[in-house]
Amino acid sequence: MTENALDQAGVSNLCQEYATGTPERRAEVVSTLVQGIYNKSIRLEHVVMGLAPQLTSTEGRQRNTGMTMLSELLSVARTHRFAWNEVNTLVDFYLARMEDYECTVPCLRGLSAVARNQKLTKDQVTAVINTLFAQVRVNNLAQGERLEYLLMMEHFLETHIDACKDLGHEFVFGYVQAIDGEKDPRNLVKVFELTTKISKTLDISRFVGDLFEVTICYFPVTFNPPADDPHSITKKDIIDGLNNALAASPLFAEFGIPALFEKLESHVDDNRVAAFRTISICAPNYSRSPTGGLMPHMQRFWDVVKREMYEYGEKKVEGICLTSTRRLFAAVSQTEDSASVKAFTEKVVQECLSEFKDQSDILTLTPSSKIIAAITGASGLTCEVVSRVFVPTVVEQYSRPESYPQFKHALLEGLLNFVRAHNMLYFPSSTMKHGTHTASEVKAQPPQTPADGATAGEVAMQDAEDTDEGPVHTVLRDHLQTISGLFYESCCAEQPALRALACYGIEGLITSRQLTAKEVDQATKELSSMAMIEDDTNVQTAMVDVCATVARLVPEAMLVNAAKPILAQFEECEEEKVAYVLLVMDALATAEHLGTSMTRHATEKLLLCKAIDAPFVKWAEALDRIVASMCAQDTDGDSPLVQPRHCADAVVSDVLTLLLPHVFNLTGHTPRDSNYWNPALLHSLKNTVVTAARKSTTDLQQSLIMQMSVWEACFTDHNRDYTPYRLALYASAFVNLSGVAQPALTTQVLQEMVSLALDATATEASVLWANKILASACNKAQDRSALEAFVQRVADIITTVILNPPTESPENTPSQTPLAVRTWAWLVKGLLLRAHKSGSQMLTTLISWIGDVHAGQCAAQAFEVLVTPYDDCLCKASHAKTSALYQQRLFLMALDPLVAGYGSGKEGRDSDVVKARYLTALSYLLQYAPKQVLTEQLPPLLPMLLASLSMDSPDLLKSTLKTLVGLMNDAATVLQVHVDSLIPLILKLAHASTKMDVRMAALDCVNAMSSLPYHVLHPHKPAVLAGVRVCLGDKKRLVRRSAQVCNNTWYLI
Repeated sequence: MTENALDQAGVSNLCQEYATGTPERRAEVVSTLVQGIYNKSIRLEHVVMGLAPQLTSTEGRQRNTGMTMLSELLSVARTHRFAWNEVNTLVDFYLARMEDYECTVPCLRGLSAVARNQKLTKDQVTAVINTLFAQVRVNNLAQGERLEYLLMMEHFLETHIDACKDLGHEFVFGYVQAIDGEKDPRNLVKVFELTTKISKTLDISRFVGDLFEVTICYFPVTFNPPADDPHSITKKDIIDGLNNALAASPLFAEFGIPALFEKLESHVDDNRVAAFRTISICAPNYSRSPTGGLMPHMQRFWDVVKREMYEYGEKKVEGICLTSTRRLFAAVSQTEDSASVKAFTEKVVQECLSEFKDQSDILTLTPSSKIIAAITGASGLTCEVVSRVFVPTVVEQYSRPESYPQFKHALLEGLLNFVRAHNMLYFPSSTMKHGTHTASEVKAQPPQTPADGATAGEVAMQDAEDTDEGPVHTVLRDHLQTISGLFYESCCAEQPALRALACYGIEGLITSRQLTAKEVDQATKELSSMAMIEDDTNVQTAMVDVCATVARLVPEAMLVNAAKPILAQFEECEEEKVAYVLLVMDALATAEHLGTSMTRHATEKLLLCKAIDAPFVKWAEALDRIVASMCAQDTDGDSPLVQPRHCADAVVSDVLTLLLPHVFNLTGHTPRDSNYWNPALLHSLKNTVVTAARKSTTDLQQSLIMQMSVWEACFTDHNRDYTPYRLALYASAFVNLSGVAQPALTTQVLQEMVSLALDATATEASVLWANKILASACNKAQDRSALEAFVQRVADIITTVILNPPTESPENTPSQTPLAVRTWAWLVKGLLLRAHKSGSQMLTTLISWIGDVHAGQCAAQAFEVLVTPYDDCLCKASHAKTSALYQQRLFLMALDPLVAGYGSGKEGRDSDVVKARYLTALSYLLQYAPKQVLTEQLPPLLPMLLASLSMDSPDLLKSTLKTLVGLMNDAATVLQVHVDSLIPLILKLAHASTKMDVRMAALDCVNAMSSLPYHVLHPHKPAVLAGVRVCLGDKKRLVRRSAQVCNNTWYLI
């Protein structure tokens, strides 16, 4: 007894402390009491007794405090399950306290905690809901309490739906009263969710008008969230919730159809867009309305559509208007009498066809064809009516001798839209999977979504498609011969626009799955013959798109009828058509197995070449496009167009095991004629090897390593007679191998690459490839001890070259010094990318060389290597080891030493030269610095950049101006402060510099400044225009062109 009294006294003291304490102390009191409840040292009745002074007080504030503490305790102790008698007592207690207006808010929170965390009986839930509806004036509550109220209702609908259904109309009426007048977007999202759920699960028939009225009042949504909204409530969230609520019940149709049709007749575009969108979502449910459905309103809707398509013609309304048309016709097709639907559909189509018979107003043909396509895609019923009425009319008008080309184009476009709408209706998965490619002049398409509520016949079509059992009979089959004849006839038309539409028409026929094998063969032959003779660029673009789609649909037919003939005639192809034929090959190579066959054909042709002649160049470029296309398809595992992995493997195997050795050996003894030195050929061969090496499996890479070990003999024993092709091919394969497969650092070829990188007599390309090999080897090396030994050995060689220059004057510095510094920079890049400790040490050494008399300028220029990303090596695609935040780490590691070096110089000419070097390195560093880092570090660095614009070094000026161009986008707010200083300096360089590259860079920088805010630029506009116009008379054409662009940009500010 004494112990219980002590416990009760302790609880009472804690309750008193809560009443008089600070918010922090109140949280501690609640935590202590909850802990006592969890360990059963305190019972809930002790807390209630302890709160007696507050709960029985005559002051409303005290009663509110007591109820707040109890409710807060129940919320914190959400995982504790009270006994059934305690729960019963709590419910009765809270329901009784709800009559006290001062305690409404804490009682609401407490009831919410009890309802969510404890198990209530059906009678208790009914009592709670009735009390909430009767006692709580929701509109008087704050936003948080209103949301709590809605969440409690949601909980009851999810867990006690039987109790809600028993309340029936009373629940609906109470809910309507509670949400009436809600304005907060956070609560509206929940209101629309609850309205949707109530409309679908409860009987709303008695108060359907009231429920609709409190919902439709938010239409159309005008909410625009603030930019810094912490709740992330978007306008789309509100619109989607409202549309779902309005579409939740067929009973809403009686009120919704008149309200939405009124908005459809609005003169405000946004209102019409919202109304079309909403009615298209509501159509499936509204068509089942007991008050008559949609059919009685279809004539009014058709009048709206005619006005929208023929009179207004607003692009942003047109698309949703067509979508609504399709969905409304689909809805009535599902629920209304088929005879009435057919009659109305035929009436609408006949009205549209009246435009097809009048050649005087061709502008109305396009909207008419779009409307017909939308109706076609609605259902099988409407598609049958359209095909019966529309197709014969189009064919008849097209065949008339007096039909002029533009009229024929509109007719053919309408027929194409009909075929596409048919395909989307019956085979939506196939159409969406393979895509629909269009040229710019034939972009009109029906809405690209399947019809709602597919009929049994349409489901059968889709099932037949999945089984792939040959052509399926649809309404299109009855008109197939007529339609295909029209498209084939248009393939030979004089007008390129008609031929382009014919290409897409043949694609549509093949996609329709109505063609037999013989007809598919004929269609693909027609495409192939057009592909080889076509010379119009627009038709060529259409042909490439069509070939990509059709090749994936019927690869076997395209292989026989298109790919093989194109490959057979490729060598005799005219030079101006080579680029187009390569695009066709690229498109064909995306198809399963077809790309493999084309690759092997091109490989065989290359293997037959005995010299690097014109056919060799052509086939090398073709192979590059085909391999790139196939392997690109293999990169995205989620794409439905992905090549099977074994196809890509077969292609890579052919390239690496058959072609690469042949080309490598061939280039060793080929005369160095014009074809041999063709840069495009070297680019094609390099790209092919890069793609193949990156996609090769471990086994293929091991096989490649064995071959490369044989080729390494060409680079050893001081044999410098190897050709650019051999080195490029070897390096392209080497730098793209994985680290596991790369040769060890101890191989002789790497020692030879060090010598080549430092050879002043070697070509620039050879030195670059040698440096890439060395950097890649250091980046991917698996043996750390071998890596450190190799780096130390190379570092010793380079250091000797730099620190022991010949005795000549600095102006005659031997060319080996810049090569040594460049190689050092490549090694630093490879090591820093993998976050190796030697990389930071070597970076410090590189920065120290900036002050060196002989190596200073080279060391500053070497920062370009460190910051520039390369796509052929030292990247993730080439299997390089890349640590996170490389650019940030490099920036932060180099920034302080560079700034310190700049500030440590003494006055004088030599000091200015050294400072220019540090500024050159710093400008390179800033060009690729991440935006987050620039925002913090740039302000103190800008004065240094401004100072660099006054120096004489062309390299420094070019790098600084290029840096400023990049900063216009990444750090515009920082640059705005210095515009007054920047503009005079840059304009002076634009017309006074002796170097053309500097003048062009300055004009580009002035042009980039136009992106700054208007109020910053406007005061400087006259001076800039005057300064730029001086450059319009520059002696160099490229400078004059840059000045013209800059002048036009600033003139329009």
